[in-house]
Amino acid sequence: MSASASTRPRASSRPSLAPREHGAYVFLGFPLLTGLYLSGATIAASLFLVAFVAAFLAHEPIVLLLGHRGPRALREQGQRARRRIVGLTLIGLGAGMGAFLLSPLPARIAASSCAALAAIVLLLLRAGREKTLVGEAMVVIAFASTGLPLALTAAVPMATAASVASIWVLTFTLETLCVKATLSRRKEPNRILEGLALLVPIACALGLIYPLLRGQLFWLTAAPGIAGAIALGLVRPSPRHLPKVGWVLAGIDLGTLGLLIHFAA
Repeated sequence: MSASASTRPRASSRPSLAPREHGAYVFLGFPLLTGLYLSGATIAASLFLVAFVAAFLAHEPIVLLLGHRGPRALREQGQRARRRIVGLTLIGLGAGMGAFLLSPLPARIAASSCAALAAIVLLLLRAGREKTLVGEAMVVIAFASTGLPLALTAAVPMATAASVASIWVLTFTLETLCVKATLSRRKEPNRILEGLALLVPIACALGLIYPLLRGQLFWLTAAPGIAGAIALGLVRPSPRHLPKVGWVLAGIDLGTLGLLIHFAA
């Protein structure tokens, strides 16, 4: 190899079109794993999983085409993003239609609700409101609900499936509130947001007393998320520690997943 060839700069690799928010992988993955486990991995549940993952992977190409990554990214990666969206849409529609045909009515209703939530999130994304507190709350609900149609493809009671989805909604909402409060400290601290990040999980902890007194131990699965949110509200970590906070929250979610599988199985 000649000297000129060895010193020639390598062509830069193309930017990834995978979703950039690492927490979103947890927010989608754990509810899907819960639903898949409860369903016994039926064919319909597996197809729903493929459809939801395809929709999730389409997020970054859509963000790019909407111009949220800047004009240069749109100019250089626009065509590639369009091809990615077409491919993922075909996969998602094919898997979703197959799952819909193989599912009982409750699962079909739950899947339709998930599609409606996804449409709302898409509208918020187009309006540039996805990163607001309201926008992120809608994203949390959409993610947490994905396990519901999977579970309902099998003979899982509606009360059990809905309770599992509710636990994920509660856990993810508290975690989102804590992260937003931590990020607000980068500039001028938002005292209202920080107060909510502490008072809301305390209220949720008090709310656990009633079901526990009635012997409904299933709701103990909400305890890790509530305890973690209270701890973060008291510690008030600096934004520079956000990666560590993310790992702590992922560990809390893993514990919640284990408890849900134990109590709901």
